[in-house]
Amino acid sequence: IKNEKLIFFFDVEKCKCCPLEGICHKIGTKSKTYTLTIKSNLHQEQLDFENSDAFREKSRMRYRIEQKNSELKNRYGLKKSMSNGLFGMTIQSASTVFIANMRKIIREIEKKGA
Repeated sequence: IKNEKLIFFFDVEKCKCCPLEGICHKIGTKSKTYTLTIKSNLHQEQLDFENSDAFREKSRMRYRIEQKNSELKNRYGLKKSMSNGLFGMTIQSASTVFIANMRKIIREIEKKGA
C-alpha cells in the first residue's frame, strides 16, 4: 500500500493576476510546482486513529514503556548483544528483564522493612 505523489508544473505567468502573487512563489521564478499526495485508505485510517481520544490516551502511557526500555538498554546492558543469534539474544533479554524485576522487588522489600 503506497502513497502516490502527483506533481503539477505550471507557468508563473498565470499567477501575475492572482492577489497572492509573490506569496506562494518567489518573484523571478519561471515555473511553479504543486505537489499533491494521495494517501492510501490504510494511511488515512491511521491518521484518523491518531486524531482520536483512544490514541491520545495510549500516547500518555508511552513514556512509561520507553522509560523501562531505556533502563534495560542503558543500565542493564541490552544495548549490545553478548552472543550470536536470535536464541542468544532471547536468553539475554529474558535474564536481563528477570534481574531488573528482581532488583525492583528487593528495593520494595527494603522500603517496607525500613
